[in-house]
Amino acid sequence: MHPTNIVKAESKNHLRELLESDYRGLIITTIHKFEGMPKHVNERDNIIVLVDEAHRSQEGDLGNYMRGALPNAYYFGFTGTPIDRTKVGKGTFKAFGYPPNEPYLDKYTINESIEDGTTVPLYYKFIKTERCVDRNTLEEEFFRVVEEEGIASIEGINRVIERAEKLKAVLKAKDGIDKIAKHIAEHHKKFVEPLGFKAFIVAVDREACALYKEAIDKYLPEEYTKVVYTPDYKDNELLKKYYISDEKEKRMRKDFKSADKLPKILIVTEKLLTGYDAPILYVMDIARTIKADKISQRVKIASLYKSIKVHIENKRKESPYLVSIAEKIEEIISQLRERQRSVESALEELTRIAEDIAKAEEEQKKSGLNKEEFSYFWILRRHGVKNPEEISKGISNIIAKKEHWIFNENVERELRKKLYKKLLGYSYSGDVVKLVNELLDIDRIIRGET
Repeated sequence: MHPTNIVKAESKNHLRELLESDYRGLIITTIHKFEGMPKHVNERDNIIVLVDEAHRSQEGDLGNYMRGALPNAYYFGFTGTPIDRTKVGKGTFKAFGYPPNEPYLDKYTINESIEDGTTVPLYYKFIKTERCVDRNTLEEEFFRVVEEEGIASIEGINRVIERAEKLKAVLKAKDGIDKIAKHIAEHHKKFVEPLGFKAFIVAVDREACALYKEAIDKYLPEEYTKVVYTPDYKDNELLKKYYISDEKEKRMRKDFKSADKLPKILIVTEKLLTGYDAPILYVMDIARTIKADKISQRVKIASLYKSIKVHIENKRKESPYLVSIAEKIEEIISQLRERQRSVESALEELTRIAEDIAKAEEEQKKSGLNKEEFSYFWILRRHGVKNPEEISKGISNIIAKKEHWIFNENVERELRKKLYKKLLGYSYSGDVVKLVNELLDIDRIIRGET
């Protein structure tokens, strides 16, 4: 494409003019310039829209304006953090892909990134503080809001924190900030600076950034640290004290990447946390509330996954129906790895499965059905077949009379016909072929052929 075919939309009106005039070329814009855009501004069906950071702003009003203005366009989303579901909308996969068969058009996975050396290890170290917060207050002020809002991004965390005023007050208590600043300064001088690296301090909000700057200047030279945040017209004198111009910020970002230039520590809350590539950054001191239990949740998932797998393998012969559950948990773990399922969702689903297994085993003991009958019963009930207990006994008798079906195609055909007739005779209206396939798969397991 010739450089003259590339144009940057300077305003909402400019973008609208470009689209209405059917401009042919590359238009660069932000999604915010679609705000208030009328429907069907350009109905051409060969417009291609490439959306960066596709997990953001795509399912609220801005995304609706964009898709309404360009109803026949082809949309391609690029993101490193797709979201499986949001408070509003369908999630990144449904917005841009075709789950479950094709949630991605193409993907570069974490495992590939690790193998290529693009992703390097990240080590967490939790530092004990002397802050004492009433647990009930924490739960009331924070976790309640978390459940209402959900957290899928830095912006999401900040929205929750904005509403958790009591918690924010605790995090910004001057005595606590001073102690943490002293620890950060000592850690920096002992472990970070000698290696020629630099650090971030990530605070709960912009005011906290300023407070950390004031505190850490008592323990490190003033020029070691700089504060980076976006100004606001309502800011108090403390916040205004650390304003820097766009030009100074640009120069500071560049200087930070050099080992022989200052600053050595940047104090931030949102800016620079994404999209800023600084290989010299060695430590991030997180002085804010994060979903730290995500780490423990992943440990719980790994433990639960292994426990269920081992249990199913040990019970495979006496409870063959559990094998189908094993396939389900593999699907959950796969979705988690491919970011089609959140950590919370995966943990919740695995916990439910573990509970279902315990209930099923207790039910099997009380049912009076043998292992074959209960396995068929389990599948029949899952498919919504009426009177599954009664039918499972009939199914078991039919299969028992054709026990060599696995080794003879003609016998298998006869068996399938009888099973179809049996199920249809009970007015089953679902996918009878799929149901029979599952019943025979279980029989293979029972007979030890898989």
